[in-house]
Amino acid sequence: MTDLIDRIAGPFEALGPRWLEALKANPRELFIPGQAWVSPGDGPGYVIDRDADTSAWEKVVYSDISIVTQIDDGAAPLVEGYEEGSLYSSSNSMPTIVATELGLLGLHADDHVLEIGTGTGWTAALVSSFVGGGQVTSVEIDADVHRQARANLARAGRDAVRLVHGDGALGYPGGQPYDAGMSPSARPRRHPRGSGRRGRAAPSCFRGCRCGGMARSSSCVPSATVRRLVVSNRAVRS
Repeated sequence: MTDLIDRIAGPFEALGPRWLEALKANPRELFIPGQAWVSPGDGPGYVIDRDADTSAWEKVVYSDISIVTQIDDGAAPLVEGYEEGSLYSSSNSMPTIVATELGLLGLHADDHVLEIGTGTGWTAALVSSFVGGGQVTSVEIDADVHRQARANLARAGRDAVRLVHGDGALGYPGGQPYDAGMSPSARPRRHPRGSGRRGRAAPSCFRGCRCGGMARSSSCVPSATVRRLVVSNRAVRS
């Protein structure tokens, strides 16, 4: 497995030895389902299937590629792929994007971190290894994604991460104050079917961060942008 991890280790190694150790302690494959959808951006999307072709599955998992783990909030099967008008509603981000986001946070040991949008749980696992397991709170609005993230984190031995099923746009006051916040879900997404709501995880969810704390937000696949935010006593600002 070490040889596979080395394929995506570069961006984490650049952040320092502690982040590289966090990567090695939380192999990406533990957070990727057996079947997933890949949208490389330079060609048509396709399904990866661990049982059908383990080598091809591993090649993608340990490449700098975003992997879609849910389409249309689970209404569309991954094996059928993306259709016009569909929405990538959950994914495992490109390793370079994850490393960039983590670097922008400027975390220290024992920092208390809030994540909005648990997704597969990989980022929460990485941060947990860096700051300490009980220091990470992650909020996920989708029940199925929440349950799978819990299973993924348990498989990786990161049970100490506090997982919350709820609307991340509201933050999570129960864990305040936070030293840093992160939101890979700061993009339009659908709320659970039947809720009648659509929206965006707003920076206001980070108002539980201490003054001077760092926050970051990023868009979903296939392209990604990363923003660094600074928390003041009045607002969260870019």
